[in-house]
Amino acid sequence: MKVVGLEELAGEKANSLPYGAQRRLEIARALATRPSFLLLDEPAAGMNPNETVELMGFIREIRTSFDLTILLIEHDMKVVMGICEHIWVLDYGETIAEGPPELIKSDPKVIKAYLGEERFRMLKIQDLHVYYGGIHALKGISIEVPKGKVVTLIGCNGPARAARCGPSPG
Repeated sequence: MKVVGLEELAGEKANSLPYGAQRRLEIARALATRPSFLLLDEPAAGMNPNETVELMGFIREIRTSFDLTILLIEHDMKVVMGICEHIWVLDYGETIAEGPPELIKSDPKVIKAYLGEERFRMLKIQDLHVYYGGIHALKGISIEVPKGKVVTLIGCNGPARAARCGPSPG
């Protein structure tokens, strides 16, 4: 429990642990058998973003600490790209790409199948400037909004509020 960062929870029942700690405990149980190979099948499934980031660091740490070969099966591309050294990409059971993350990220077949193509961009704004009278409210803003995403610009709105918000940093 100490090795996997769960020492303070050693007296707790597994089903009372936070979800991320439960997943870490499952991996700890596997490590207790002293494997030379570890298969992780969607370890980030159901995790919130913070738990996912912690899990990624944990997997990198155990790979190094235990000198393990790890086979990761995962659909979260941030996890895959963040911890894998070599990737095989399957689409309907067929290998469509193989290689290091840098190569996989730019492979057209992978982009189309898993990462989304540029044609799914709903809005692209480049170097937008907006003035309210003499107030330069937006200064060279560039944003892209992918299909299905919610993006927000937060800041002062209009001349009356701009005086209360003070000068902008840019």
